[in-house]
Amino acid sequence: MTEEMTNEEPIILTFDDVEYRASDLSADQQMIAVELNEIVPELQRLEKSHAKLNRFKNYLIQDFQRSLEVETPEEVVVDNPEQNPNKPEESE
Repeated sequence: MTEEMTNEEPIILTFDDVEYRASDLSADQQMIAVELNEIVPELQRLEKSHAKLNRFKNYLIQDFQRSLEVETPEEVVVDNPEQNPNKPEESE
């Protein structure tokens, strides 16, 4: 690392791919930048939590759907057409 890089003012905000240092901003803009820097990590954490909960919800929905399929009796097929109302009678 060169001496010039270590003495450079830190970037406090990147907005629309533009890096801003404190000296680039007014006092009001600096306050907004500080608030943004506090909010962004929390939003990222919430987005990850939302994705995790959404996956869990989808797993529960799939489990519930599978449980309904298990409870539904399967169609009984009998060779005798008179005993099988689901099979059309064959004409001779």
